[in-house]
Amino acid sequence: MKNLQAPKEYWQLDNVEKNKIVNQCGPDEPLNHFVPNHLLGLNVAESCNVHDFMFSKAKNSDELKQADRVFLANLMTQIKNNPSSVSIWRKVLAYIYFGAVRIYSWFQRKNT
Repeated sequence: MKNLQAPKEYWQLDNVEKNKIVNQCGPDEPLNHFVPNHLLGLNVAESCNVHDFMFSKAKNSDELKQADRVFLANLMTQIKNNPSSVSIWRKVLAYIYFGAVRIYSWFQRKNT
């Protein structure tokens, strides 16, 4: 996707490999169905997938934090590249998604 940040390894994955690692937006099953892959009509699944990939490859808390920062940056890039009358609300939702992944990362660090 245009202008999204991601490790080069992410872009080199084929769909079969990618689908083993990523699940779009939201946690693993069954809760995944409760988290939309869009922010008021803007599909952000690719930003979520990049985050899933980086999160799965993280070896320490700094790399988990970096995955979360890239996630927010990618969401903001997608919002900026798709201007809309609801862009401000998309940004609000992006920060909510970011807050959710930060909380999840915190729990992951506590359990490692």
